[in-house]
Amino acid sequence: MFGLGWERAEATIVESEFVPVHKGDIHSHDVYIVEVRPAGQAAFRAKLSQPETGPFAFPKPGDVIRVKCRPKSHKAKWDHSDPRSFNTRQDDDAQARLDAALHDPPGSSPDGAP
Repeated sequence: MFGLGWERAEATIVESEFVPVHKGDIHSHDVYIVEVRPAGQAAFRAKLSQPETGPFAFPKPGDVIRVKCRPKSHKAKWDHSDPRSFNTRQDDDAQARLDAALHDPPGSSPDGAP
């Protein structure tokens, strides 16, 4: 069944690099090397590509994130529910600013001050 066999684990960003999608291509994306630590099992390293959807937070080397992994095959993928990798707070803040601006009285300054 789809999705079975993946478990959550903590991972540390070891390295990241901005690379072309294809050799000679003008389009680029970030590639990450992560050290994955599944509970009760040996750590391993895996390569993750920048996801194409969602408000990605672009973690830096040394950052600890959560991933989904298959320890036996040493595969890992982004855990889209981890706010350290997918920064939903930024979108929430933008929405809060828009809502506040909508409810400010007419003639108030752009920063919300009277």
